[in-house]
Amino acid sequence: MKIDFVITWVDGSDPEWLKEKKEYLPDTDPKRFRDWELLKYWFRGVEKFAPWVNKVHFITWVHLSEFLNTDHPKLNIVKHEDYLNEEYLPTFNSNAIELSMHKIKGLSEHFVYFNDDTFIIKEVAKNDFFEKGLPKDVAILNPIIPKKYESISGVMLNNIGIINQNFSFRSSFKKNWTKWFNLKYKRLLPLNFLFQPWNSVIGLYQQHLPASFLKSTMEEVWDLEYDVLCETSKRKERDNKKDVNQWLFKEWLVMQGKFQPRNIDFGKYIMIENRDSIEKFRKAKKNSVTKVVCLNDHVENNLDEIIKEVKNELDKVLKEKSTYEK
Repeated sequence: MKIDFVITWVDGSDPEWLKEKKEYLPDTDPKRFRDWELLKYWFRGVEKFAPWVNKVHFITWVHLSEFLNTDHPKLNIVKHEDYLNEEYLPTFNSNAIELSMHKIKGLSEHFVYFNDDTFIIKEVAKNDFFEKGLPKDVAILNPIIPKKYESISGVMLNNIGIINQNFSFRSSFKKNWTKWFNLKYKRLLPLNFLFQPWNSVIGLYQQHLPASFLKSTMEEVWDLEYDVLCETSKRKERDNKKDVNQWLFKEWLVMQGKFQPRNIDFGKYIMIENRDSIEKFRKAKKNSVTKVVCLNDHVENNLDEIIKEVKNELDKVLKEKSTYEK
């Protein structure tokens, strides 16, 4: 089984990109696009801890990081125009960029999607992402509670609306109940006992970690829900009231039972806000089960100092230069 990795990246300081963005999005939160220059650590993690990867598909606007060895035999540079429909271009909508990943030329049926703030920090095997040809994931019922400060909840509601239009929860649950009541979910397992009596899916827990996909499933969802996916793809900026995102494909696989349960501690999502957040990263590195981390930018103050500390912690694990670097 060949497994590819896909990663999206943007250089938020590129003057040409900024010029084009300003034409469509004059006012956006700078945290959404700023770059901490941590990309080299992502490639170091891949080479050190996942050398078995078949191909790395690197999605970019046009720009490339200066350190990147574009001649690497496993690296495929993918520009937006290479796989997105012309009517969707240009785009600054991460949801649009993710929804059409299945159209990347040469992409394997089995692939793992990474945001550029997710890092492999321990050795991973193929069966950490796929088992018996199926993606590894979690099936945990979790109510979606809309919050002003948690804008992604709107997108999650849109995803679940489509899921409930296409699946009967009772039917999906009965066919694959052992994948819902699984001890690998540990402290979150009681949620499935609590919310299982509902007739519809009230929400599905998402870990904000690298996601394992089947290309054929993405094609299937596009065939059945083309209008919704196309409308999201046409929007130049994320619209958390109207968009769907790539979690829809994960949830589709869960409802079909086309997944294998994974330990919820496999990865850790960490909001980097201050120095206390960095201590959470240190603890994740010490946890023998946690193999990947998401270091999400929520810094308001002392940005340069915090970036320096994050780099110092990454250097302790991923200091050696990779062959993906010049």
